Amino acid sequence: MLLADSSNDLNWTVLLPVVAGGLAVWYMLPSTKRRPMVFGALVGLIALAGLAAFLVSGFGDTIPQTVEAGLFFGFSGLAVAFATLMITGRNPARSALSFAIVVLSTCGLFLLLAAPFLMAATIVIYAGAIIVTFLFVIMLSQQEGPSSADLRSREPDLAVVAGFVLLASLLVGLERVYDWRNVDSAIVHAQRVADAESVDRDYLSPLPPMENMGSPIPLTKKAEEFLGEMRTALNRVKVAAPRTAEDRRLTDHRLVQEIENAITGLKISAFKHHDVEAIQTNCETIAKGLTRLRNLRNGSATFEDVVRSEHGEVKPIGNGPKQLPAANVSAIGRTLFSDHLLAIELAGTLLLVATVGAIAISRRERKAS
Repeated sequence: MLLADSSNDLNWTVLLPVVAGGLAVWYMLPSTKRRPMVFGALVGLIALAGLAAFLVSGFGDTIPQTVEAGLFFGFSGLAVAFATLMITGRNPARSALSFAIVVLSTCGLFLLLAAPFLMAATIVIYAGAIIVTFLFVIMLSQQEGPSSADLRSREPDLAVVAGFVLLASLLVGLERVYDWRNVDSAIVHAQRVADAESVDRDYLSPLPPMENMGSPIPLTKKAEEFLGEMRTALNRVKVAAPRTAEDRRLTDHRLVQEIENAITGLKISAFKHHDVEAIQTNCETIAKGLTRLRNLRNGSATFEDVVRSEHGEVKPIGNGPKQLPAANVSAIGRTLFSDHLLAIELAGTLLLVATVGAIAISRRERKAS
């Protein structure tokens, strides 16, 4: 999927920040050999610049100019930055503190998603019990004899490759979900051909001489590019539907089938035989079908015969403004100390047990004199 042949250039721009970020993290991981941090910082800046370019080019038209959007990118940036510091730091205490910042940034994202209990529980469990346990173990435990465990990484190559392949997959997935520009441009292109008074001759295949009328007629380069653009847009907005009212097994939606038939008609006969009426009719079918499928996928149209599985229909979430409730923060305390009081008490008990356990781990029996 990441390296597939696609007309969407954003799939390829993912590779620059991912590869550069992977090299930067690998270079800055703790190692027995001291490395100058200038090279790692420079490659890291290149990765951040590539990531910023990817986000702006991929989602620049859809990012809302709101306070919530600013907080989202702020919390996300802090989480990514301190996660990098956590795994590349040589001081375990500082790595634990960096982990605390990552947890708090994640809690900020939970709060933006209107999940206050999950945010508060994460703070209590991770930023409270877990990180306090880490710090107690690190500060109170004493190593017997010299050790280089904190100065080197185990399996750094495998860890970096696995982590950044996952990051690339997430970026490509986000781009495919939220970026509709290739579909919009395909709709405009098809509608422009359908509404034109005459079809551009660059789309029409040259007719063979009379003596070679039986030979295959090739498509022009512009016609092939047009058909490829339509297929890419169709693959982006495909949806499924039940076969019949009695047979609930899924197949391609009727609009998908109509668009595929229109693309096939353009490829097999219309472009090759200069059938202007068929070209414009098929392009009109493609434009209207892609528009309808896009609206079904982004939730702006009502779902009728579109289903996700045999067991339930997909319903739109509504088109109202998605804002945080005004009393979101004040509701946290009321919820925690009323509906979830037992869970909070148990979390406090776990924190106490973790503290006592950390102190017990750090004790050393006195050597016999």
